Amino acid sequence: MPSELAIQTHGLYKSFGTKEVLHNCSLSVKQGEIYGFLGVNGAGKTTMFKLLTGLLTPTAGTIQILGEDITTQRESILKRMGSLIEVPVFYEHLSARKNLEIHLSYMGMENNFSKIDETLDKVGLKGAGTQPVSEYSLGMKQRLAIARAMIHKPTLLILDEPMNGLDPVGIHEIRELFRSLVQEFHVTILFSSHILSEVEQIAETIGIISNGRIVNQISLHDLKKDPSFNLEEYFISVTDRGC
Repeated sequence: MPSELAIQTHGLYKSFGTKEVLHNCSLSVKQGEIYGFLGVNGAGKTTMFKLLTGLLTPTAGTIQILGEDITTQRESILKRMGSLIEVPVFYEHLSARKNLEIHLSYMGMENNFSKIDETLDKVGLKGAGTQPVSEYSLGMKQRLAIARAMIHKPTLLILDEPMNGLDPVGIHEIRELFRSLVQEFHVTILFSSHILSEVEQIAETIGIISNGRIVNQISLHDLKKDPSFNLEEYFISVTDRGC
């Protein structure tokens, strides 16, 4: 895999029984970029993310993450990757701090305990670290899930609907956090979102999946050269082609 790519899949297929969910998908995400992965419900976004994080095994094809094969080097890759897939699950009776301590212990990174308060502050949970997660709102749990994904200082973040449950202020804060992670630490961020206006503001590249096939990968900068460009209209036109 070229060194400039953080993620590369080739000829990726995933079937559940006789149902084919992903068909011949080739995805390329450059190191240090923010990549928005778009698709309607059921298009295959979450299945793709589960394959990239090793939660599922491909039916066919290859997946290279940070220069390694996820199917054989998952443990090594996970130390350099943070993820949020579907609805985050926590030990609800424990505090946010304790949940992050358990996560770091599982990762064998107890030396990062000192980073917990700093990380909670970055995601907007300053002062809420001792509060039981059961008392958290949906937006607070989403912030905690992002904190858990980044607490061990990964070089790659794979985030499934990270803005889910956040109010406009929270969305703005997380957007700025993502930008700072890329600019200061050269983190690569692959995320999905139904909030197309947010994708248009933050993503450098977009990939569109429709009916289990990646129908387009393109630089948003190139698309915006057309002064009449609108991401929502573009997305609908691409997915309506029935590819």
